[in-house]
Amino acid sequence: MAHEESVLNLSSVYLFGRVVSDLRVVTEDPDESDRPAPSGTNQFLREQFKHPAARLARIFSFSFEGTMYDLTRPSLFLVQGTGHDVDAPLPTGVQARLARAPGRISRTGVGWQDGDFSMDMRVWIYDKGDFSMRLDVDTGTFEHILLASELDDEALGRSGSGRSGSGRSGSGRSGSGRSGSGRSGSGRSGS
Repeated sequence: MAHEESVLNLSSVYLFGRVVSDLRVVTEDPDESDRPAPSGTNQFLREQFKHPAARLARIFSFSFEGTMYDLTRPSLFLVQGTGHDVDAPLPTGVQARLARAPGRISRTGVGWQDGDFSMDMRVWIYDKGDFSMRLDVDTGTFEHILLASELDDEALGRSGSGRSGSGRSGSGRSGSGRSGSGRSGSGRSGS
């Protein structure tokens, strides 16, 4: 059996991860009939969500154009189905694999591999133009994941840690201590 390449594989993105078991994608929206119809004709993301096999998977790495990349932090991606086994199927008559490295480029998108995948790793293969959704999960205290990222230091009772350049000057929070909030000419000098 000949193994040949397709020119379409040039735009393939291989996502490596595992389906998360404690989050589910709800494919039916109970309030859909109460909402106005979307104005746009392209509903690519909506169709991905409505797919009966829609799942969320924690993706650890991906390959593109023959190169493997690790994500800085694993993220959740909307995928379809449970993915494919990263390892190529065992040859007929073979009971166990001697090496863990995948045997076919069609499973990984890379010509060689330094190291091995975890035994329970799955792969999803998409075209780079396909639509999906990425969810970056952050955990920690409310001070870290909410207050520090949304409020300025003055509101938190701290001073001078340099958040004035956070780019929130147009947020409508006058007097919040962020740059552009109108406090630079407050008349405090020389009084």
